[in-house]
Amino acid sequence: MKLSGTIKAPDGPSAWTSEIGRWIAFGNITGLNINGRGLFDGNGQKWWDQSCKHHPGKDCSERAPTAVSFIQCSNAHINEIYVERSPQVHVVVDYSQDVHFKSLIINSPETSPNTDGIHIAHSHDVSVHTSVIAAGDDCISISDQTSNISVTYVNCGPGHGISIGSLGKNGEEVKVENITVRHVNFYKTTNGARIKTWQGASYDGAMVQAGIPDFWLIAIISHHVLDQEITKHDEGAVNFLTDIGLGLMILSWKRHIKAALKYFYHEDLDKDEDKGKKKSSPVDAQG
Repeated sequence: MKLSGTIKAPDGPSAWTSEIGRWIAFGNITGLNINGRGLFDGNGQKWWDQSCKHHPGKDCSERAPTAVSFIQCSNAHINEIYVERSPQVHVVVDYSQDVHFKSLIINSPETSPNTDGIHIAHSHDVSVHTSVIAAGDDCISISDQTSNISVTYVNCGPGHGISIGSLGKNGEEVKVENITVRHVNFYKTTNGARIKTWQGASYDGAMVQAGIPDFWLIAIISHHVLDQEITKHDEGAVNFLTDIGLGLMILSWKRHIKAALKYFYHEDLDKDEDKGKKKSSPVDAQG
């Protein structure tokens, strides 16, 4: 399948007639290939304006649709696709295997509510490579019952970073294996990498395994979080994961950071330095 031009979603909740929380879905497909430089435009502004997260009240919209979903797909390759302004999550991979994204561009403002870039659940052998993700929530979120997830050479930001979880709601058994994040640039994100669990989660041995060997952190609030509070109505506390193998190396190669900023955001650190402005770098980022 080749995607050219722009596919635009209906204009807000009043124009949405379906009760299904998905806009475009690919389901039960083996050997799916999507290429091209076309755009899925979720047209999400009116959904954001009525979001219960930002505008609580009787007329708010609690469940906005996901832009693009891949459900029960296998051997899928999605290359050079643009997804922007999703009402909620941009891309979902669920109950799928051997799904690979390359040169994907996802773009929504940091103020857009619940607009994760890519959400992966109940899936195995999924990769995201050489992609750019700007969102109002997690750039990539990885849920339970997942394994062999690889995220490499991704530019994340703005957004909430990359997260595993939340895991173990209602005491459910958790199984997440072989999650690898490498060569990721976090720019203007609230977190780098975080792992979130509910109180009372059950783990089958050390079944939560994550490796995060190296990434860049630029203008970031928290490097990595392992004890994020995830409880209904803020009651109780969450588990602190002590048996996760998490290796973290912050790379402060300034010349590479400059190149990344120029390429992705057209910002020049040298120009700012000439003006005497204080910079946020991997060295002075707060966490």
